[in-house]
Amino acid sequence: MLEILRRIEKRGSLEKLRKVRQYCNQIFRYAIATGRATVNPASELTSTLAAPKAAHFPHLRADELPVFLRKLAEYHGSPVTRMATNLLLLTGLRTIELRSAEWSEIDFDNALWTIPESRMKMRRKHVVPLSRQATDILLQLKTFSEQYRLV
Repeated sequence: MLEILRRIEKRGSLEKLRKVRQYCNQIFRYAIATGRATVNPASELTSTLAAPKAAHFPHLRADELPVFLRKLAEYHGSPVTRMATNLLLLTGLRTIELRSAEWSEIDFDNALWTIPESRMKMRRKHVVPLSRQATDILLQLKTFSEQYRLV
């Protein structure tokens, strides 16, 4: 098994290597559970093979922020896109949380956005305090989508 995995590793297909190793591990775990095998050789190979490099999402450096904000202010495309981008910056939320936001989650009186646990990555309710700027943007967005469930 190691010989086959090394060939995949030498090709530089580290993501494929990870998947093949994972599948082998699952197969042997099942074989042990059903009495068809007594050891799992795949579980011992994790430290001997290369792991794929984590690909992190690109981010803005502090020195790039002024240019980005200027370009965002000058953006002449969809106003909803501009407002959504500003909301992401003001709230620190992930795009999926914003894209699936519902008007029922927004409490304008207390300037709070309560995202239910069912929509959060960690499955815990998340309360986001809304700044005056974020509240203003949400009020502007209401003119576009108040008649819908989603913001």
